[in-house]
Amino acid sequence: SCAVPPFPRDMLCTLSAAISLLSTTPRVFDSVFAPSAIRTLVAAGCDRSHSFTTVLDREVSRSGRTVLERALTAVLDELGDESRYVEYWWRGGHRRMDSHRDVDEALCRSRSHAGTAVGVQRCPQNGHVLYLELAEELRGPTCVWEEAPPDEAWLSEAAAAEADSRAGPPRELTALHVVPARPGRLLRFRGDQLHAVPAPAGEWLGGAEE
Repeated sequence: SCAVPPFPRDMLCTLSAAISLLSTTPRVFDSVFAPSAIRTLVAAGCDRSHSFTTVLDREVSRSGRTVLERALTAVLDELGDESRYVEYWWRGGHRRMDSHRDVDEALCRSRSHAGTAVGVQRCPQNGHVLYLELAEELRGPTCVWEEAPPDEAWLSEAAAAEADSRAGPPRELTALHVVPARPGRLLRFRGDQLHAVPAPAGEWLGGAEE
């Protein structure tokens, strides 16, 4: 196979500095990629059609192995995000996703908290949604919640199980951020935050319209 050149920097907008890992307020960046770059990424994603999970180790391949990975690493570099591992997947249609946390699913299935059937959860530092190509009328929002801080009992249980203290059962919800999909928009949120995609967009409001 031929070598993949670095992702052109003039096809990526300037992003602000990385948000604090303590922040629970999602960040939204618009026009992250030029239209020509979006077309390239859409074509690459459709060719692979990889809804399955892929993991990139940035210490092994700093700039990525494919066009998609080079675009993702360019975004992370621009944000000042030095995370070693990048787990990503592609979704080519608007589908419902129930409220959930992103966790290491293999770990969650293989290890449990002592005396329970509750799997050990570890979350990424940050989660991202990059919107590329959408039907003109589609809004397809991503919803991200803020929660009350974990209590001392959970912090002790998480520490004993070597689990992520930010994760665990849902806590009291304190805020909801609704981010409509737009081509070239990047949503970035803290990796333990609950998030979902309603489909149709108004389903929680009793509506059937997108």
